[in-house]
Amino acid sequence: MAVQTKKSPSGRGRGRKKQEEFITELDQYLFGQGTHYDIYKKLGAHPTEQQGKKGTHFAVWAPHAAEVFLIGSFNGSNEQSHPMKRQEPLGIYTLFVPKVGVGELYKYLIVTPDGRKIYKADPFANHAEFRPGTASRVADISKIRWSDSVWMENRKKFDQNKSPVSIYEVHPGSWKKHPHGEEDPGFYNYREFAHALTDYVKDMGYTHVELMGIAEHPFDGSWGYQNTGFFAPTARYGTAAQLMELIDRLHQAGIGAIMDFVPVHFAVDAYGLKEYDGTPLYEYPHKDVGESEWGSCNFIHSRREVQCFLQSAANYWLTEYHFDGLRMDAVSRLLYWQGEEKRGVNHVTVDFLKRMNEGLKSLHPTAMLIAEDSTSFPNVTKPVWEGGLGFDYKWDLGWMHDTLEYFQTGPEYRSRDYHKLTFSMVYFWNENYLLELSHDENVHGKATIMQKMHGTYEDKFPQAKAMYLYMMMHPGKKLLFMGSELGQFREWDESREQDWDILKYPVHDAFHRYMVELNRLYQEQDALHRDYRQGNFEWADCHQEERCIYAIRRKGTDRDLIAVWNLSDRLQEDYRLDLGECGTCELLLHTEWENYGGTRKQGEENCRIQRKQEKKELQVSLPRYSGMLLSVMHPGGETEEPEEECGAGKFPEVTLEMESGGRIRLRLRPDKAPNAVNSILELAELGGYDGLVIQRIAPDFVLQPWYDEQRMDERFQYIMEGEFDANGYPNDLPFHKYTVGMAGDGAHISSCGCIFIVAGEHCEERLNGKYTAVGEVVEGFAEVDRIMQVETKEIDSGMEGVVVREPVKPEIIRRAVCCRHGYAAKKTEKILP
Repeated sequence: MAVQTKKSPSGRGRGRKKQEEFITELDQYLFGQGTHYDIYKKLGAHPTEQQGKKGTHFAVWAPHAAEVFLIGSFNGSNEQSHPMKRQEPLGIYTLFVPKVGVGELYKYLIVTPDGRKIYKADPFANHAEFRPGTASRVADISKIRWSDSVWMENRKKFDQNKSPVSIYEVHPGSWKKHPHGEEDPGFYNYREFAHALTDYVKDMGYTHVELMGIAEHPFDGSWGYQNTGFFAPTARYGTAAQLMELIDRLHQAGIGAIMDFVPVHFAVDAYGLKEYDGTPLYEYPHKDVGESEWGSCNFIHSRREVQCFLQSAANYWLTEYHFDGLRMDAVSRLLYWQGEEKRGVNHVTVDFLKRMNEGLKSLHPTAMLIAEDSTSFPNVTKPVWEGGLGFDYKWDLGWMHDTLEYFQTGPEYRSRDYHKLTFSMVYFWNENYLLELSHDENVHGKATIMQKMHGTYEDKFPQAKAMYLYMMMHPGKKLLFMGSELGQFREWDESREQDWDILKYPVHDAFHRYMVELNRLYQEQDALHRDYRQGNFEWADCHQEERCIYAIRRKGTDRDLIAVWNLSDRLQEDYRLDLGECGTCELLLHTEWENYGGTRKQGEENCRIQRKQEKKELQVSLPRYSGMLLSVMHPGGETEEPEEECGAGKFPEVTLEMESGGRIRLRLRPDKAPNAVNSILELAELGGYDGLVIQRIAPDFVLQPWYDEQRMDERFQYIMEGEFDANGYPNDLPFHKYTVGMAGDGAHISSCGCIFIVAGEHCEERLNGKYTAVGEVVEGFAEVDRIMQVETKEIDSGMEGVVVREPVKPEIIRRAVCCRHGYAAKKTEKILP
């Protein structure tokens, strides 16, 4: 997909012509096509200079309005003094007002088609009036001086297969408060919050902060999930500049910042988006699909201007505020009509989601896109070019429910429910899952995480410690809601700060220290970071149903980590676990150490390592509701790095050695099908391929013939070396000008980069040994005679493909394979026989 952004004009110029060009014909075209990712720089209120006069340029999209007037503090809310001019063809109203600057309040008076007057805040405003005020406020977000260049540069090196991600979910308004009366909410402003939160999160050992309720919203009880300002940080906590200071300070401390983003629905308040120009504009016109289960309005994602509004908002927070990622709320409502699978897939919104994620990844390759999705919709975390939705992570709500239900269950039933804690690994490899215990698990009568633990007050703490150790040892990045690290018993209430005073009680203080140590170990131990490699995880023991004992092994560079739990209410004596061949062993953590509120002194854990020939065996007595973590050195020290999977954030370089000695080197950007290239290398190793044809590098254009550099766009770097004939083809290879054709946009197999292998007729026999037919026909391919799928037993992670046979000359059969699923590339010096 083409991501089209434009630099903002300086605002300098002469005459009326410059004023009219603040929003250009190209801006209108891109906005109308749904491909403008920075339309926020044109719509809304922007301090600028025109005809030598400083002022503010206002622009609002209201296509069905009869008239639009600008009212505000600068004109005494005079409803007639500042009429706005309509620009066609989209119905954008504009006005430049001299001498209006930062801080001025304003609204739009819209005269509806039936003559009513409605008063609306600016959908693209960068700042808003503090509730209960409803006006927008002129802001200038260009003045901040960032000091996070080191962080932003290092972010380019982030590798989800090697990096720890432990997220602290925070609601700023209720994390901490100033002493206050009934009329004063006692909010920390962003600047105060920056100092207190950064220091705390750093001390706790979290890697990221996820901020709830940052976009402007009218009702505190919505927690920021029903917005009126999609481009305005809420005025509850201060200004846009102060929010930038918060993120800047987090980055300087080495902490990432993730924002809750709501692309599904919006608040129904009269001054907001609902019936913005007197008609349903941002929402569906029909109540059955236009109203959400929360009583809010659902966005109509089929309208291209609305698509621009949302994807521009997402880009705005990542670009202007340096957020490191977006956690998208209620993704299930984008996948299925009203979020219900029985109503069917909403293909329009799914396509929008793919295009938005693909565009955001093109602009911000290292930003995290996280889906809060409770459905079984497939390929949520596969890149768009592989047929997925393009998210980096998906919340593992199944793991969350099973885990909490298990720990809520009485010990007498845990043998029956034993495999609730193992079931998640049955499906885990389908997606890049993130383990979350979020705010939703601490409200609405559900009880807090600590309160959910079965049994008495005294029994809850050891079980919670064991559960959090299980969470850390389970593959998947982590998220924990504020207050959970305190062992808080009171449910979250957005109007009250966290119960910090409970840390004066020894049991809570010890639990808090335990969580600090757990985070420290998580950050230090590389075995816990390689979440999405199957070879990194194994159940060391998951068949102790009667004793409720579990053991997990995670594999690192020079050592493995092994955790063992006894989740029964009885002491389990003389438990033995084979550790295999290994070097030295060290006990890193025990949930029952006295320092963490337990009953055992460090060094008196009643466990030992016994040598059995070349192997070692753990022999231990496990206290009730306990867990322990061992470090087991590899027998020869550091081992070779596991093979890398090529994913987002990498620039794979593929070199094909041709028979003629010529060479084609392809370097793909991380957002342009790197996994498909790896698949090609794997296929090439299966043998018999004569060359490479690349067609349809991105969904917005087709590269035909493949060597035509003039049709390359700037997002794909292309280098050719070696001997080529007059037409640009490598010498001595059976290439022809007619490449395998695709009808229309050719997106039937893969929604992004399709890469084709061309093989000679001599490959026929070898290919038949590697493929099995599935008997399905795909549109858009000339003379398709069969579709084939690679057997997963032949290639590590499996791959889907389409095989096309099309005679070009009698002696040549052209064969193309369109790859959708990538996996580890083998190191190959030469791929031709």
